[in-house]
Amino acid sequence: VGLGDVVRTQFMIPNKMDKEYVFGILINSVANLIASTLLILLLNDDIEIYGAIIGTLLAELVGMIYQMVLCRKCISLKHLLKTFCISFLIGAIMFGVLKGIFYNFEITLPILFIVIGVGGVIFIGLTCVYLYFFEINDSHLYSPCVKNYV
Repeated sequence: VGLGDVVRTQFMIPNKMDKEYVFGILINSVANLIASTLLILLLNDDIEIYGAIIGTLLAELVGMIYQMVLCRKCISLKHLLKTFCISFLIGAIMFGVLKGIFYNFEITLPILFIVIGVGGVIFIGLTCVYLYFFEINDSHLYSPCVKNYV
């Protein structure tokens, strides 16, 4: 789930920003159509599928930027980016540990379930350690226009 989806469903819809929400979806769709078409046509036959992938990612980025601009007075981008960076770091540590432990294993269904379980324990554990030592309080993420709902 992307940040744009979170902003749409957790902020725009509850705050009755339906018109902006629909326009954001329209921007995503048009950007995806244009970017994917151009990239598919520009890339050679062997890798044209990547044009569609990159076009979709670009469209999501355009839509997210549009929504963040609309909601900039009520949602702190600085704090959202900080939270994203911390989650990314925890995910990178989890990935490194899993890659180190399971590097030589042949991936079978039981091993896959073990990897998922170990990864979940690592991610949840590191997140709990972070929350315990840094005492995260989400109320600073919202401006006064949202605190009535939180």
